[in-house]
Formats: sequence, C-alpha cells, structure tokens
Amino acid sequence: MKEKLTRHLSSTTITSPLPREAELWVTDEILWLLKDGRWHELGEIVKKCSLPESKAEMAVSFLSEYGFIEVNKNGRKARLRPLMLKFINEIQYVEKKEAFTS
Repeated sequence: MKEKLTRHLSSTTITSPLPREAELWVTDEILWLLKDGRWHELGEIVKKCSLPESKAEMAVSFLSEYGFIEVNKNGRKARLRPLMLKFINEIQYVEKKEAFTS
C-alpha cells in the first residue's frame, strides 16, 4: 500500500522537493487534521497542511479509495470514516496510558 500511495502522490506534474518516501507525511497531516471527526473543506486541508491543491486532492482521493476517509458528493469535503476515527482515538488512548505508566 505504501508503494501505491507514493506512486499516487508522485503522479502529479508538480515537482516535489521531498524524496518519495517523505511524501507519506501528506497522509499523516490530513489524517491528523481530520481526527476531530468533522467535515473539512478541501481548501482548509490545503491551507492547514501547507499542500498544493493537486497534492491534497490526490491524497484525499487515495485515502477515500482505501476507506480511511469519506468525501462528500462533489469531493470538496472530507472526514474520517467512523471506524478510522475509533481506531485513531484508541491508539491515542493507549499512547497516553503508556506515557503515564512509564
């Protein structure tokens, strides 16, 4: 899946100054932004994640295609799917719990 994402994000005509592996941060940034479970406009994702619009669109498309997020009918808003939101919340809970017990 990592290879598919890297290929998907690298297929744009905009040249990235980052190595292919580093482009995975794009999905992390988007997932972090969407972890509140609310709908977010594509423009907000572009602005808050400091991404070119074409990269944001491709990353959102990839995340939607693989079931991490859902997009509205026109593809201009995105949010985490409920199961992904639950998964992220559980990971954060475990991380906090481990931090207190260390």
